[in-house]
Amino acid sequence: MKNISTYSICIFVVVLVALRPIASAQQLTLNDYKRAVSFMPNNLVNKEIFNLNIQPWWAQDNSGVAYMRMDKGGRHFELFDFNDSKVKPLFDVTRLVKAVSDSLKLKLNPANFLFFAGKFIDRNTVSFMSGNKMWKANLSTYQLTQLSIPPNNPLEKKSPDGKWSVYVKDYNLYLKSLETGISKKLSKDGTSIFQYGTYYDSDLRENDSEYTFPLDINWSPDSRWIQTYISDYRTARKSYFLNWTEDSIKTAKLLFQYQANPGDTGIIKLIPVFYNVEKGEEWKKEGSQGIRFNAPFYDWSIKPGIVYENYFQRGNKKFSFNRIDLNVKTEDTIYSESSDTYIENFTYEINEEA
Repeated sequence: MKNISTYSICIFVVVLVALRPIASAQQLTLNDYKRAVSFMPNNLVNKEIFNLNIQPWWAQDNSGVAYMRMDKGGRHFELFDFNDSKVKPLFDVTRLVKAVSDSLKLKLNPANFLFFAGKFIDRNTVSFMSGNKMWKANLSTYQLTQLSIPPNNPLEKKSPDGKWSVYVKDYNLYLKSLETGISKKLSKDGTSIFQYGTYYDSDLRENDSEYTFPLDINWSPDSRWIQTYISDYRTARKSYFLNWTEDSIKTAKLLFQYQANPGDTGIIKLIPVFYNVEKGEEWKKEGSQGIRFNAPFYDWSIKPGIVYENYFQRGNKKFSFNRIDLNVKTEDTIYSESSDTYIENFTYEINEEA
């Protein structure tokens, strides 16, 4: 027994010695933690890594394309001129910001200037928003002209050609001719729990009937088609909350939101629906219905009546990229993928002119 015990102790000591370097290697220091934190996006993007997502501003006269480039020195607004294929400054940021500062009677910092809602009209003209006002700038003189901002109706959206407007009334979709002012009803069975043309957000509320949902309308470039969704709440379950934040009331208000947990079947369903503007025809794509975070989304083709569908099904285990012909209501799968676990991501770029 003595020999067995001694042997066991020896083995135990050997195992401890063998594991000691591994245990030491797994000990993290404060510097290890700081190094890991340094790789977080907030500490890298536009500090160590730049220009991950450059957005182009195409000249309306087709003379070039402008963009904002960043480096450790700050923001640089540049223009690629199609006439001589050279990169040039789009404008003098210091002069432009001074013009805006003088107009607003505020002191603005050129280093923080953002070309918000910017448009590149031609080599000598740009427009942008600053101080909640829209401006047009002459880049030869840096004179500013304040532009009027048309009122925005959150429940109405004009067509690209400016001839039509689509809006929601009593949970249904209506199409109005801006030339004649005459409206026609596109959908007919909308209710507070089966809403056309809007999308759900997660705000807490007391009831649905007094809540205005944001409009979600996708016009085709030729103004002949409309794509939107039906928000189907008919089987969706609610989560309830008590609001004690108002001092003027003695009892809490009962609020709710539609909140789905993983695996729930009682959830909001988003059903894609298309309309032919000229004929008023409706096509519900029941087979592509999604949920709040997995609704299919659509890109219009340059060809009339053709649209591309990007559809991740709930759980991100199945994905399909489809070409839909609305003229004859057919669908062709261009690419599909499935996984037992998770599909990481899928990005694409449509180039029909290649």
